[in-house]
Amino acid sequence: MLAPVWKRQWRNHPLRRRVDLLEAWAFLALFALLVLGAPAAGAAAARAVYTYDLGVAADQEASRRQVPAVVVRRVPPADISVGETGRGDTVRALVRWTALEGSPDRGISFVPAGLERGDRTTVWLDRRGHVSAPPLSHEHIMAGAFTVGAATAGAGVGAAAAAGLVVRRAAGRYRMTVWEREWQRVGPSWRRHDA
Repeated sequence: MLAPVWKRQWRNHPLRRRVDLLEAWAFLALFALLVLGAPAAGAAAARAVYTYDLGVAADQEASRRQVPAVVVRRVPPADISVGETGRGDTVRALVRWTALEGSPDRGISFVPAGLERGDRTTVWLDRRGHVSAPPLSHEHIMAGAFTVGAATAGAGVGAAAAAGLVVRRAAGRYRMTVWEREWQRVGPSWRRHDA
């Protein structure tokens, strides 16, 4: 059903109006944007985020260091409601470590769940010696790039769909206006023949 309607908008026939041809060209352009533009925009956004996050990870690796630490208190078990996708396998705990100058230091850090007092672990420290998060992993960088790329492509699809609705509605309103004008011109002569 769609193919005959689409062909009718392109062919020269008595019922085709200029708005039909303009609408067909607009939908062809929107289709091209949908098929080519949205994925290209998504890929470009993903690439930009990936490149930026690689730089952030490199800066973090240069400014942070991992040191051995000891758990000061027993660590509570993992929160099973968080699951494997969140931080369910790590919990906040008080740990101690030896600073660069040799003095003991303490702080709260995320450590694996279920550790006992005295168990060894590692923590990440920033340049000032404060506990910090580990540098971005390649998995986090990839996940962030994929998420932004997919969201950008999805936004492109949504924008093309919205533009298609606007074009369809504007063309329909124009058709109704033209048909109303023509009916006002032709309608009275039809009524005279009926009487």
